[in-house]
Amino acid sequence: MKLIKILLICLTFMFSIAITASDSVINIEVNIILAKQDEAGTDTRLKELSVKLQKFLKFASYRLISSQEISPTTGDTTNISIPGKQIFSLSLLRKENNQVTIKIENTGLNSFETVIRLKENGTFLLKGPSIKEGDIILSIKLLPQ
Repeated sequence: MKLIKILLICLTFMFSIAITASDSVINIEVNIILAKQDEAGTDTRLKELSVKLQKFLKFASYRLISSQEISPTTGDTTNISIPGKQIFSLSLLRKENNQVTIKIENTGLNSFETVIRLKENGTFLLKGPSIKEGDIILSIKLLPQ
């Protein structure tokens, strides 16, 4: 009987560790978008974002330059290179339930630092620097777990 109790306790402990470990994995999609005034149209790969882009940022066209998925753990920092030789750093500060807190930094020419909270499936749009070809926009989305 004692052996069964010990096994049940061990199994319960291992099961709770497995749930905690899988629950701590998050996936964030980072899109780098080129926005322009002198051309019309939206890249078909941005179909899901097009309404938000047109509602909050008044440009005539949007083209996806790059997209990447990152899976940071708390305390991790990921550097995202953007056109104009700048780097944005994304640091996962906290994960609670279905939302995360992320610090975004740019230590380049136009340095800034901000902290955002994203819920699952939430998207944050950040207008980045203006470059010769147009304006850079970062789209940061917390993917479903």
